[in-house]
Amino acid sequence: MGTRAAGDDLYKGTNFTRPELETLTRRFLELALTPNASSTTTPLTTATPSSGPSQVPSTAPGLGTIPGSVPVGVAVVGGAAGAGVGEVVGRIDRSRFRDLLADTFGVDDSLIMDRVFRCFDLDADNYISFDEFVRGMSVFLKGRPEEKMKFCFRVYDLNADRYISKEEMYQMLKNSLVKGSEEDEDGVKDLVDLVLKKLDEDRDGRVSEGDWNGAIGKEALLMEAFGQCLPRWSVSVHDASAFHVRLSVLSFSLLM
Repeated sequence: MGTRAAGDDLYKGTNFTRPELETLTRRFLELALTPNASSTTTPLTTATPSSGPSQVPSTAPGLGTIPGSVPVGVAVVGGAAGAGVGEVVGRIDRSRFRDLLADTFGVDDSLIMDRVFRCFDLDADNYISFDEFVRGMSVFLKGRPEEKMKFCFRVYDLNADRYISKEEMYQMLKNSLVKGSEEDEDGVKDLVDLVLKKLDEDRDGRVSEGDWNGAIGKEALLMEAFGQCLPRWSVSVHDASAFHVRLSVLSFSLLM
């Protein structure tokens, strides 16, 4: 079920400024669902507060400028527009989150989209609460290098066993690249062998988080080796060639 999150705690625990956090809150409210009396989920309705809406321009990339309406069922600490983010109730389902990833951030691989959702959904209830949304977006949009490394590792660890196996690498790359020919599949197998050799620093046939951090520290291009899981601001949402170009460059670097 949806959880409540205090804005001040989120501000202190994320990489967002206060204006960015307020803008992100409004983006969440555009996407959020809330349980109604019959226990089904419906979009939050909005009502304009008596003090008037707050117009907060976005400074966080990818968020856009979001008009300031306050939904019914959302408490704003202090009751005044622009006073800061209060307690927000609501949740985003998988479908709406996938639309956000594809339409706003250019992440459109189905397997990767599902894994990004799982990494945001910390309590594994199949919904993203406001707290989960803000903390996840803090890394996704403005994460420090070490935060992004950890996030990408979690995305690629498909079965959450703390390792990226050769089989998982093959599944992700095949899902991204193969168009159905046997020749393509052989190429993916060769690429998996190259990537594993580069990432598996202790040579145990799988990639631990320690292996991952060590390898990414030496070659940052490897961080999204198995599919795009971070935003691409300069790439068109429908430009699938960007990932293929990156893999071509990666393949060359692995041979060096």
